[in-house]
Amino acid sequence: MSSFRFFRLSGLLNISVAISKDGKSATVRLPGLGIDDFNRAGGVAIWRVLHWFSWSRIAAYHVKDADFGSSFLEYDKMTSDVFTFMASTRTTVNSAFYHLLESSSPPVLSIKLHLGYIGASSLNSVAVLSDINSGSILAQNVNQVVCIDKTTRKPTPIPDWWKQKYESFVEENERLVLPLLNVPVQNIYKYDLKVSWNDTDVYKHVNYQSYIKYCFDAAMDAVNREFYSGFRDDILNYNVKSIDCSYKGESVAGDLITVVTWQNVETPSVLHFSIEKQENVVFQSSVEFYL
Repeated sequence: MSSFRFFRLSGLLNISVAISKDGKSATVRLPGLGIDDFNRAGGVAIWRVLHWFSWSRIAAYHVKDADFGSSFLEYDKMTSDVFTFMASTRTTVNSAFYHLLESSSPPVLSIKLHLGYIGASSLNSVAVLSDINSGSILAQNVNQVVCIDKTTRKPTPIPDWWKQKYESFVEENERLVLPLLNVPVQNIYKYDLKVSWNDTDVYKHVNYQSYIKYCFDAAMDAVNREFYSGFRDDILNYNVKSIDCSYKGESVAGDLITVVTWQNVETPSVLHFSIEKQENVVFQSSVEFYL
């Protein structure tokens, strides 16, 4: 999506971006809850929360701030010659998030972004979701991306000019690395599906939100067959505490994929998922629930 096109969309969607005076953070004000944000159980869908984080980054990276004359971190300029592909993401959700709808007034949501890490060819940003009305911090998301050469489609160094200019903006300086999950031989549940075009993104690859939906579909099927211990009726009745996602490969429309899921033996509130295509792992996730 071009910067000009997103600038027009952000206005239509009532998304505003404000960069701090020192340029080290950007705050994106969201338009508010919509009907599509809710799942069948009446709660806010976790994949929609991740969608808010994604759109906030896109807004901050592509909407120019009038005072700065550029987008946040000049990210659109930095990525003009390279792709950035998501490698891993970690989201933690505070219990306060699940009490949002109990308030007499609708929440006013904002997401504050800052740089968390810069490496040779990868970086991450940290996003914090808050309710402006109450001042409560609701969730945090760390998003690790890799710079990819547009021609070779292989990792490439972050542009020197950008790294030198913004390296001092880094706060945590921690790379998000999620180890490969070892799929057990026994006590696993498999769920097969075919990728549809509606599951893909602008690159015609399966969208990250679609992978998460696949995991929850598999979990619901497993719950329905009483596979897990302690999960009954509907998986969406259980609130997510944290979710880790790692991207190992690609899948496209028409692919036949299998979601393999199992329950953590030592921590039963954690469910694991490994999505495979022709026995090759393309996506993995671990989800912890409030039980």
